[in-house]
Amino acid sequence: MLNAPLFYYFMDNIVKDKRKKGWFIIDNDFIDMYTPKIGLTGCGVYLALCRHSSKEGKSFPSRQHLQKELKASYHQIREGLKALEEYKIIKIESGKKEGKANIYWLLDK
Repeated sequence: MLNAPLFYYFMDNIVKDKRKKGWFIIDNDFIDMYTPKIGLTGCGVYLALCRHSSKEGKSFPSRQHLQKELKASYHQIREGLKALEEYKIIKIESGKKEGKANIYWLLDK
């Protein structure tokens, strides 16, 4: 084994992923087409929503949770969500009336 913190170890031409599981996939098109428009904060918010989403694309972390997870201000999270909604990348379903966190639906493009 190597002492370096590498993700992959090569043994007999077989690549073995040694990372802990718990991952998600996003389309390359998102990075290529939308990150230049929504910026790094919008991209970070989207990645966090993807991380917390169900298979149906439903995600409901609170804004406070997103702030803590991304080490971002309330304003940055709000602007990131606004940009994502503006470009129809997510749909926001308010949970305010029920006193719950919003539900964020990840939309197909």
